[in-house]
Amino acid sequence: MAVGIIIGGAFTVLVKSLVDNVFMPPLGALMAQVDFKNLTWILVEADAEAGTKAVVISYGQFITDLISFMLMAFVVFIVIKKVIGAMHKEEVKRRSPLKSHQSRKFFSRKFAIFSKSSRSTLPTNQF
Repeated sequence: MAVGIIIGGAFTVLVKSLVDNVFMPPLGALMAQVDFKNLTWILVEADAEAGTKAVVISYGQFITDLISFMLMAFVVFIVIKKVIGAMHKEEVKRRSPLKSHQSRKFFSRKFAIFSKSSRSTLPTNQF
């Protein structure tokens, strides 16, 4: 489990870098050279005399983090789907004692013998 946590942390850094350095610059260029990290709504202006900072909502950073999360969730979904599919195939293979071509031969022989023997033992009408 520790290995999974370490790999997950490294993968998070990789996805964050992918979003920040690959996806967001072209998206910002399409939107008139906008840097998403600097997009904010100022609720209260900074007051230099009182020494207070501005109160802002950084929605640009939220958009960047949302894209990063969606990419991470998609990758985790695909990985889990592949793992479950592989486990299901292994389960089916483990449960099936005969291969499909072996079972066809086996059952065709058994039914052929049964059908031949049953034809000879059935009573016929003598009317």
